[in-house]
Amino acid sequence: MITIRPGSHIHRLLLLLSVGGEFPSSSLGILGNERVYKQLVHRLESVQSFCSDKDELMHTSKLVNVNGKRDKRTIRLYKGALPVLNAIHPRALKYYLNSFEEHKFHGDASHMGCNHRVSEALAICMSAGICLARTADKRDMPDST
Repeated sequence: MITIRPGSHIHRLLLLLSVGGEFPSSSLGILGNERVYKQLVHRLESVQSFCSDKDELMHTSKLVNVNGKRDKRTIRLYKGALPVLNAIHPRALKYYLNSFEEHKFHGDASHMGCNHRVSEALAICMSAGICLARTADKRDMPDST
């Protein structure tokens, strides 16, 4: 069983995917030790039981899908794992579904390249200590004017 704790590798990866949608597997080194993250992604591609440290609800599902070949490999959230986004941040699921058209991704190179660049920039921000949860929280709020 995997426990999702704030600051853990899995928490960082899921937070990044909830905001960026997809991440290039060739850029896992931006997040930290590339070998560790590749092993984590490989582990998350199979069915796992997981819970958050906030609640003891257990979910059993794959968490990520890896699509593509060679340098075009992309990591995306598995649709069955979307409920876990509520454990990451209270508004993460709503933000993800609104931003990525109810979990539908365009497969063409331009959309994927754009998503990859955005996710890489987000990963660099995470490495610099910028909190993505607050960014997602503010973008999801309606205008008060």
